[in-house]
Amino acid sequence: GEVAGLQLFTTTEEEAQDMDLSEERKIMSFLEMIESFTTVATELTPGADGAELSDKERAMEVESWPLIQVYGVEELGNRGFFTMKHAVTDIASDLKTLYSFLDRHAVETVAANHVDMLAFHWETAVSVLDMHTPTDRLSVAERSIAEPLLSFFSYGLLRAPDAAEQEWRRPRVAIGAATNDRRAGNGDRTAKTGGEDGKVAVHLVMEASEPNGPVQLARTLFLSSG
Repeated sequence: GEVAGLQLFTTTEEEAQDMDLSEERKIMSFLEMIESFTTVATELTPGADGAELSDKERAMEVESWPLIQVYGVEELGNRGFFTMKHAVTDIASDLKTLYSFLDRHAVETVAANHVDMLAFHWETAVSVLDMHTPTDRLSVAERSIAEPLLSFFSYGLLRAPDAAEQEWRRPRVAIGAATNDRRAGNGDRTAKTGGEDGKVAVHLVMEASEPNGPVQLARTLFLSSG
């Protein structure tokens, strides 16, 4: 349905076929749309370590945008600097909440792409056990099994502004006695001595998450059929 207060600007068929006309339409529509507003809310690049941006930093980023630079062109009205006439508010934190909502398109993307990618790394982690004989599996460390999942997760967070907030979702493999401790896992523990009182462990827990997304899974794997 229609979104209250939403106004759409678009090109004609003729303008869509001509890049110059299309750019002109975009510029003139922007100038027309923005003229009556004194404050503009947008998402800005987060400061280092999540620090709040100063007024000067906000202005510098906005003024660097190509469409904003058109605002002061003399032939189009010589309006001066955009941020001298329009206050800029950073709403990145507010939008983060909206981004976490899943609409139909987002669900389709998760199902078609994200799940397959996570499943591939999950299967790679399980194959670390499969490539060993039952006897040799006793000496495989948690970190070796978890490595494919950890690499996938860490790589996805390289440029994520909220990487620290996602740490609780970090994948882990815990063997035997460590499975009940959420802080344990991904270490040098092996099944050979990872059970209660240093005995042989008969199971492990694998937990995995996709970076920057909602998909998580966990499974208990038994190391013995006896």
